[in-house]
Amino acid sequence: MPRKKNPPPAPVVAFTMATRTARYGNTQPNTQPSTQSNTQSNTPDPTLDPALDPTLDPTPDPTSEPTPEPDESQRQTIPTKKRASLIWTDMMEETLFNKLYRQDRLGKRADMGFKSEAWAVVRDTVQDAYTGCIVIDVSQLKNKESNYKALYKDWRWLREQSGFGRDPDTSRITASIQAWNDVIKVYFHYFNIYIYT
Repeated sequence: MPRKKNPPPAPVVAFTMATRTARYGNTQPNTQPSTQSNTQSNTPDPTLDPALDPTLDPTPDPTSEPTPEPDESQRQTIPTKKRASLIWTDMMEETLFNKLYRQDRLGKRADMGFKSEAWAVVRDTVQDAYTGCIVIDVSQLKNKESNYKALYKDWRWLREQSGFGRDPDTSRITASIQAWNDVIKVYFHYFNIYIYT
């Protein structure tokens, strides 16, 4: 397939002092003494006449091809504003999970999670408990719920390990230092297998 020939580049016009002098004459005052010959005279230089040399004409050529519009892949994407992060308080978290529990008791939970009307009610309740100026989105509530689900799974897994127990007053995990070291060894062993194999 023959290659497409690119059109010749448009001539670059440099509007210099010589071009201005050739067009309009010497517009600067004569600061040289009269005994020396003046290198610039008021008569235009015929070699710099735009009628003789079209590359000196600074006006654009209307017959030249317009520059093509860049396609979608060449256009730069405008960066979107980063959303302000929501700082959760204990009261907001407590409100979130109490309201989710109530929505579950009202039957607003399906197999795949809570229904959209349940999330709307929870969002309004958490927004009332929030004292800042950010409008809370349902996705922020869902992220908080999924984070706590992951923490709960870790808590349950630790409780079932040998040497681990649960404090009846605080529900915190209790274990000896040796039990913690054993769990950390197992975790790093599986982590290295997952990463390096």
